[in-house]
Amino acid sequence: MNLVIDSKAVGKSGFEISGALKSGDPGVFVNEGFLHQDTLIIHPINLDQQRTETLANARRNVLNDS
Repeated sequence: MNLVIDSKAVGKSGFEISGALKSGDPGVFVNEGFLHQDTLIIHPINLDQQRTETLANARRNVLNDS
């Protein structure tokens, strides 16, 4: 899953969002290969219902913190 960030609208770059996700509790780690394009890549292979909810909540918290 690719999440493309509109850094102008959000006020944060992909690097900043990735860092905030990592430092959360629990930390959420994304593939960082396209952060320079403000794109977060989430590999769903290990996502179950609980982890999906954790990811969604973490993403929401980071983006609402701008």
